[in-house]
Amino acid sequence: MPAQLRPMKLGELLDQGFSIYRKNFWLFAGIAMVPAVIIFALHVIDMLWVHLNQIGHSAGGSAMGAAMLVGLIFFHINAFIVLLFYPAFVKAASSILFEEKSTVFGSLRFAALRWHGYLWIDVLKNSAQLLIPEGLCIGFIALCGYFIDRFNLNDENVLIAFIVITPALGTLYLIIRVGASLAFAIPAAALEQVRGFKALRRSWRLSKGGRLRVAISWTLIAILTGTLWYVMEGVVYAIERILSRTMHVHFITQHFYEISIYSLAAIYRAGFLPIYPIVLLLIYYDQRVRKEGYDIEQMIEAAGLVAPVEAAAAEPAAVPVAVATPAADGPESQAAGESLA
Repeated sequence: MPAQLRPMKLGELLDQGFSIYRKNFWLFAGIAMVPAVIIFALHVIDMLWVHLNQIGHSAGGSAMGAAMLVGLIFFHINAFIVLLFYPAFVKAASSILFEEKSTVFGSLRFAALRWHGYLWIDVLKNSAQLLIPEGLCIGFIALCGYFIDRFNLNDENVLIAFIVITPALGTLYLIIRVGASLAFAIPAAALEQVRGFKALRRSWRLSKGGRLRVAISWTLIAILTGTLWYVMEGVVYAIERILSRTMHVHFITQHFYEISIYSLAAIYRAGFLPIYPIVLLLIYYDQRVRKEGYDIEQMIEAAGLVAPVEAAAAEPAAVPVAVATPAADGPESQAAGESLA
């Protein structure tokens, strides 16, 4: 049994997760490159033909709302695609944890074999974690707007408090709470072969007592990688400004910024996307160790104590065989018969 399978603190889990990521960087980067390229292709298609990214650039009071809507659409698409590749990350990280051979192709093939099952869990999880809280938020805003218009509540503080701050905070809380509760759905589906709603129920039960750790780990990783992303984006923006204003090469910079940002985002996803799935898998195993004694189960299997018991149970029961002895009248023959009996 690997030494890592023991109850650990969150700091130890994060340290172990970053260690696995660092030592097997190219393995996880190779897996993450596939969803990164798919998302990059969708952005390029939109930039060249669909032009959704240009909706929020128009002047007018609704430009900001349109830009937020487009950003929300792409956010959901990204979340859907990324979660679909979580089984490959889970398989790779689990194989490394148990000192088994793992390859990019093998991990992707593992995810592809049951893609339809993971797709259904993806839909269920994103609906529960994102779509339902967002729908409640929009409904709350619409209800507030109705009452404000009905009763002529035009005070600016009321608008800010009830239409912006309250639903935004409530939605964020629901997203984090539901996301932490359902975080183990994909690991459970990939490693325990559970499907659909059963995977969500399994995650809900298993995550009890560990949801705060999931939320904290997600927040810390998001802050770390998000800060790095904004620094990288700022560098690209600065270069674009220099080319546009100083060198006056407008024909080069017409789509330079967008292409650069999309390319940089693909590299960013390939490099940093695997960190959270790795840490999530470690927390999943840690929860199983704490709640189900999974480390003891692995020790028993490693010691070979399970298989012999099963083999013994499968063997047919021994049937005593009667031995016929010839009848004899002498006392010696009778004594021999009694000893055999």
